[in-house]
Amino acid sequence: MAFLAERRRERDRARPQPQAAPLLREPEHSNNAPSPGAGSARYNGYGAFIHDDGNDDVNGLAVSQLKVEDCWRCLTGPGTIGEVLVCRHVKFGTIVELNKDSAGGFSMQREQGAQVKYCSALCSMQDESKPFAPQVVQRLSAGEGSKLAQGTHAGTWGAGMVRANRVVFKTRVKGRDGEPEESAELYLTVDGFVFLSAGGFKCTAVRAGEFMPELSRLDANKLLKESMESS
Repeated sequence: MAFLAERRRERDRARPQPQAAPLLREPEHSNNAPSPGAGSARYNGYGAFIHDDGNDDVNGLAVSQLKVEDCWRCLTGPGTIGEVLVCRHVKFGTIVELNKDSAGGFSMQREQGAQVKYCSALCSMQDESKPFAPQVVQRLSAGEGSKLAQGTHAGTWGAGMVRANRVVFKTRVKGRDGEPEESAELYLTVDGFVFLSAGGFKCTAVRAGEFMPELSRLDANKLLKESMESS
């Protein structure tokens, strides 16, 4: 009997022993933005990724999460012709300067380092050698300033109003040849701005760093509608 018991123990030792299953680690979660290194997505500059696989539903979701207040930073300071409110787009570097004593004109750059242009209330353009408030522009480019928000004051341009995810500045200018006063309106959007001139004969815009001069009122309104639908 002892012999048989020993043989059973030897057979048991010879059998392959089952191995314990490896421990599975829980995936690590990070609060940081995911890396775009996989090549299927591009960072859009606002804390989200644009996918290159043609999935418009995914891209639409990323765009719809943008808020105009997060897309612009602003700072007020002295300029060559008085106090100026300077607004800078955080991704494209588009600059808009609103002089607080302006009669409906403003200066702008389509992107950082581009030609400075002055736009009158009637949308007449002229090149300028430098911004009206170069030190304020430099400070904004270095990361200073605050988010553009409801009530941001711009002198004769009034207080910015958030409407349909756009910040609107409005001013009244004298009519031509004794005509009644007319309104000039500047809309800051998630990817640029649209300016509706006094009288509305000519308008202008900057979209994603692209300058669009001498737009018709119809084309300008289309841009505004598109900016509302994509926001």
